[in-house]
Amino acid sequence: MCEILNETNLLEQFVNKKINVFHICEAPGQFILAFMHYSKKFNVNYNWEAQSLNHENLHVQEKYGNVLSDDYNLIKNNKHKWLYGSDNTGDITNIKNIEFYSN
Repeated sequence: MCEILNETNLLEQFVNKKINVFHICEAPGQFILAFMHYSKKFNVNYNWEAQSLNHENLHVQEKYGNVLSDDYNLIKNNKHKWLYGSDNTGDITNIKNIEFYSN
């Protein structure tokens, strides 16, 4: 994401403006960190929410094991910014979760 933001100058058009970003399948959060870095560089008010498999959900743990971690403490420190869909799993193959994110 750093390379894309650097090469495309995507955030330059939002200097001194607010942008809202929804990150899909984001844990542990490298894209969020890249956006944070470049938003500061270009003075962009970066407001984000994210979605990923809920690593604390028992169904997710049983089905996928320990596939995700909170390496950067983005989930721990921003619980209100993480959405796990209508069933609290974050599974984007569930149509009800897709509809939840769409709304």
